[in-house]
Amino acid sequence: MPFTGVELACCLQVECPFVVAGGRFDRLCVGLVLGGDLEAEGVVEQVLLGGLEVDPSGAVSWACRALAQVRRGRTAGVPEDNSVEGVGGAGHYGRLARDFDRYWAYSPAFVAWMAGRITHALSLSPGDRIADIGAGTGLYAREVARAVRPAHPVVCADPSPAMLARLNSPSPYLAPLLASAEDVAEGRVDLPCERFDAVWLKEVVHHLADPARTLAGLSALLAPGGRLLVVMRPATLAYPLFPAALARFQESQPDPAEIAHHLRSAGLTTTLTYAEHELRIGLDRHCTMVRARYMSLLSTFSDGELEEGIQQIRAAHPGPELVFPDRFAFICARRC
Repeated sequence: MPFTGVELACCLQVECPFVVAGGRFDRLCVGLVLGGDLEAEGVVEQVLLGGLEVDPSGAVSWACRALAQVRRGRTAGVPEDNSVEGVGGAGHYGRLARDFDRYWAYSPAFVAWMAGRITHALSLSPGDRIADIGAGTGLYAREVARAVRPAHPVVCADPSPAMLARLNSPSPYLAPLLASAEDVAEGRVDLPCERFDAVWLKEVVHHLADPARTLAGLSALLAPGGRLLVVMRPATLAYPLFPAALARFQESQPDPAEIAHHLRSAGLTTTLTYAEHELRIGLDRHCTMVRARYMSLLSTFSDGELEEGIQQIRAAHPGPELVFPDRFAFICARRC
């Protein structure tokens, strides 16, 4: 089945590992070549089986087959498409990919703050083998890698090819992995190492069908002394959203204390702390972000419901700028 947007081609000499579900090559002469009208359509994966003149056993053909298998549903829990959908479906992130960094960066200060919190919580050092599970576009992994300059590329795992296409690879510090958190936890993908020194998941746990099982599987990948960090919002959100969205968030968001319990049950020593960063954002920009469903929660609302919600936001916040705290739970666990 052909898709438009991204084409595999034998064109780039990639110095860092390029990882796809099912295998890894240290020097893979395969790259993602962006094509199509990205601004109009976003990035959608295109796997050209038979469209490349390569040996069937070669790396390019293998990568095509692996990506095609994932696209057909072998990556667990990834629906094909959705307009009003369960929280954070594949279609949602495929549509959001081209604007994800612009919406979620908020400001350079926020990205630097979050990357700094991750780096500090995990006590990262250049020799660590690191994984970002649910990395998306690598927004925070890039900043962490710039600060740490790891000797081993940060494995950036995400089930959305469109999001990974925005990773800005090749990079000596980042290695994309087309896989879900469940794929990694269940051993359904080949990894560049048997054990990791540091793993983080930022705003991922609410997507997990079975958080206890998946977190236990990820915990098993930690080396002795390895650290696992879960960054998530608390169950109650102090965001300038409309009442129905805030209520739906509270219904679906896990309790950080429960996530900490899962990690302790997996045999890890666990601490739970909170921190917040003040956000300032123009009202018009915020409403544009809500309309674009920048939060996965908003993908569960129809266009009409969102427009009604935006009117409620404007009525509740008549000023030109919104100022509010972005509060996060940092659950850091360590294998002894």
